[in-house]
Amino acid sequence: MPTLYLNNKVISFKQDQTILEMELAIEDHPLDDATPIIVRDYSRCIGCGRCLQACNEIQVNAAIRAPHGSRQDHPQGWYPLVDYEHCTHCGQCLQACPVGALFEKKAYGELIGNEARKIRTTCPYCGVGCQHWLHVKENKVIKVTGVEQAEPNYGRLCVKGRFGYDFIHSAERLTHPLIRDGEHFRKASWDEAPDLVAIKFRKIKEMHGHDALAGISCARSINEDAYNMQKLFRAVIGTNNIDHCARTCHAPTVAGLARSFGSGAMTNSFAEFAQSKLGLGSNFAHSWH
Repeated sequence: MPTLYLNNKVISFKQDQTILEMELAIEDHPLDDATPIIVRDYSRCIGCGRCLQACNEIQVNAAIRAPHGSRQDHPQGWYPLVDYEHCTHCGQCLQACPVGALFEKKAYGELIGNEARKIRTTCPYCGVGCQHWLHVKENKVIKVTGVEQAEPNYGRLCVKGRFGYDFIHSAERLTHPLIRDGEHFRKASWDEAPDLVAIKFRKIKEMHGHDALAGISCARSINEDAYNMQKLFRAVIGTNNIDHCARTCHAPTVAGLARSFGSGAMTNSFAEFAQSKLGLGSNFAHSWH
């Protein structure tokens, strides 16, 4: 992607400076460092308007207001200042910037040019399936960008998809099973833990019946894992006590879709919205994000 390539080159040109040093060095141009995830260095801004289009026409957030009049009406230049009451911090403006005026605060100084290895993957949050580029250096995810020519997002990401990757390398992540031993937990092997769960489940079933067990599937799991979860409880354990954490918030929409169209899921893809003639009960511009 030419935009990201040039953006990385410009950022690497000043990467020996800290953000505080950048702010002290800028006299005639503002530096917006108000958010914990995006830095806006207007000394690099060329006024191309790409961030404006990304915000208003692609994400439809209307957080960057367009200048009125022609360039002659702004002899001192125009800065794409952000209205944070409307900004969702999706970072689409950042991906559109060709000169490095907008960049990720967490990734600043971590990369030089294109030294990162890009790995394509699917966003782990909601079920839309947005396509990611993970920019990896020394087995660590430095930043995330959207795959611009891939369905369903075509480069667009929300704030969680673009910036919510800190959990990957969190020191609080569990890297091995834990078994309660009195008031404490002890490390266990990947063979011991499932065997213990199977033994406990079998005892509960023998003492209280199969309906004494219930399972709740995670909304961040893939469809195949959710299917295996319900298969385990229905076919192996013999109970219908299986639920999904998204049911409570999506139950009305599932019931309405099933009654109207025979299925509790969408009958079309996101790309087909552009060809729709009529939308009922929804404002696409307001509900897009």
